[in-house]
Amino acid sequence: MRAWIMIVALFAATPVAAQGMYRWVDQNGKVHYSDKAPPPAAASTVEQKQLRGNVVETSLPGFEAQQAAKNFPATLYTAPHCGDPCDGARKLLTERGVPFREVSVASNEQRDALVKLAGVAEVPVMTLGKQVHKGFEQATYVGALDHAGYPRVAAPARNVSARPAEVAAPPAAKKAPEPKKGPYAVE
Repeated sequence: MRAWIMIVALFAATPVAAQGMYRWVDQNGKVHYSDKAPPPAAASTVEQKQLRGNVVETSLPGFEAQQAAKNFPATLYTAPHCGDPCDGARKLLTERGVPFREVSVASNEQRDALVKLAGVAEVPVMTLGKQVHKGFEQATYVGALDHAGYPRVAAPARNVSARPAEVAAPPAAKKAPEPKKGPYAVE
């Protein structure tokens, strides 16, 4: 019985868009709307409209993600040879549909700016608004994203870029050799 009800409901839910709609005026000036053609002698003016779907496709993130991005814009600082920690952070942000800017720290100037921002020369570093999160610990990132209001799962039918374009590094200055500061230190 359930299967029969589901089949009937499926056919009943068939969109009207496949059909035409008619607007016509009868002899008394009364306007009629119908999915069936009017009787030939009864209508003085007939208009037929072909209806189309009303779905708007967009590549923008969902409303929640847009609001969170407005209040807590996300930036992920990575390095060319960061590996798993940066990949994990990038994957989490992408899966949650977080619109983020990725900065690839590849020069001394960028490294100095990262140290000024985060106090360390290690990546990944994620900023959400004015909050700074050093390293990648999934539970910490999840909690910060939840607190900022980002949705837990990317909205379906949204086309969020798998990996935003990396920021181009400025022209390289003379590099002074520096010791590494940790397992994921920026070179």
